[in-house]
Amino acid sequence: MTGEIMSQTDQPQAEATDSVDSKDPDYGAPEASDQPASDAPRAGKSLWRRAGNAVAVVTVAALCVGAIIGGVMAIKVRADADQSLPANPPVRVNTARIALQDTYRVGQNFVGRLEPTRETALAFELPGTVLKVSVEEGDKIAAGATVATLDTARLKTRKQELAAQRQELEARLSLANATAKRQRTLNRRGWAAAQRFDEARFQVAEIRAALKRIDASEATVDVDLAKSTLTAPFAGRVASRQIDEGAIVSAGGPVVTLLENGKQRIRVGVARSASSKLRPDASYQFRAGDRLFNATLVALRPDLDGGSRTVTALFETSSAETLPFGTVVTLELSREIDETGAWVPTASLSEGAKGIWTLLTVTNVDGAEIVRREAVELIHIADDRAFVRGSMPDGTQYIIDGINRVTPGQRVALLTQD
Repeated sequence: MTGEIMSQTDQPQAEATDSVDSKDPDYGAPEASDQPASDAPRAGKSLWRRAGNAVAVVTVAALCVGAIIGGVMAIKVRADADQSLPANPPVRVNTARIALQDTYRVGQNFVGRLEPTRETALAFELPGTVLKVSVEEGDKIAAGATVATLDTARLKTRKQELAAQRQELEARLSLANATAKRQRTLNRRGWAAAQRFDEARFQVAEIRAALKRIDASEATVDVDLAKSTLTAPFAGRVASRQIDEGAIVSAGGPVVTLLENGKQRIRVGVARSASSKLRPDASYQFRAGDRLFNATLVALRPDLDGGSRTVTALFETSSAETLPFGTVVTLELSREIDETGAWVPTASLSEGAKGIWTLLTVTNVDGAEIVRREAVELIHIADDRAFVRGSMPDGTQYIIDGINRVTPGQRVALLTQD
């Protein structure tokens, strides 16, 4: 009797244990009746751990939802604040209008050298000792001015010698004339032979010829005396001095180099294609550094320069007197090329993909000025402008500078309307 009561009392406990173990992850393990009594508290702790994890997950999810809601609200508040601010004004740009033309001019520059019209190395025709040099390098001298002189003592002595010979011959001539006169008288009277008269007569002729020789010798000495003084053949400036006083010079040895003042000559090598368009007596523009002046074409040489294969053109000018001889000058020519396009500032161009150049134009769309991009072909560049061609019509407005401040599709305000 007592055993039955105990068995009935233990049965509900076993069923409760089975119901709990069926939810355990280790369900299917040995029955509770087979496990020790110490496993019951461990099962209770597992239940509390699961409950704590669930609460943590719920808390994190709630925090995330709250953060998302807070971010959305902040964005909305900021958007509302931005809508309340005034819109940025359009960028103000400088513009010009495309002016199409059928031709454009290309500059052609040719380098030349400024030189004197006449340049002479002055020299004595006679050998001798230099007595005096009257000029220095850089001096300006007039035509006929004395440049240098030779020692003329020998020539003066020679002239004195010729003068004595003349006096001797003149005395002999007087005697010969008297003798010839007497012989003629005697011959007419028959007192002297004709031979004696002829000898006297031809002796007079011989002495007269000797006197003429003396005249010529004196003239030669006078010429040599004149040529012992070296004078300037034209007005000019002394470029260099090669001889000093006391030097013995040979005939033709240079003493000074003289450059003519006044008109200056420019020697330029010009391409054959350009030389055919040059006209004699026409005026052309030259540049020397920052200075511009004009010169007149004097002549074109008929031959080609062997080194540069160019035609030598000679110009004369009186507008470059302050420039030193030897200055490099540039002949500025231009030629016209048939090509339709327009000149634009290089600052208005930008290089795009694959080397394509673009121009930013401005188009009115519904009353707003909108930036557009136009592809153009670069034909020629001259200084700070370029000749381009493209599909834009004549009169199209384009931005001339500051193109880095705007982009295609942007609204702008115009500063200039021309």
